[in-house]
Amino acid sequence: MRALVTAALAASLLLAGKAPAQDLIPERRAVLIDDVDFPGGDLRALYDVGFDACQAACLSDTACAAFTYNRRASSCFPKSVAGEAAPYAGAISGHVLEAGSGAADRARLRAAEV
Repeated sequence: MRALVTAALAASLLLAGKAPAQDLIPERRAVLIDDVDFPGGDLRALYDVGFDACQAACLSDTACAAFTYNRRASSCFPKSVAGEAAPYAGAISGHVLEAGSGAADRARLRAAEV
């Protein structure tokens, strides 16, 4: 039911000209895991940043496949690979997924069907 409501809302925004298809299907998004670290593969370290900035830094860098954010230290570690998940209290990690080819076109067609 939730998916139907989400699709209907997306369709109404798209048809009203307020949400282009690329906004319905982001090119890159992160699947988040709480209290987990992905050790290794660090591209760089970012200090004194918030979680949103950490996630945005990774999603905007095509070399970034994952990230770990340390809430206690406000530190961000964008990564070239998601290493083996390891428990780490106070961390939140994200694994980047990329939209498939033609996803925006399919979203536009689905929105028009609703």
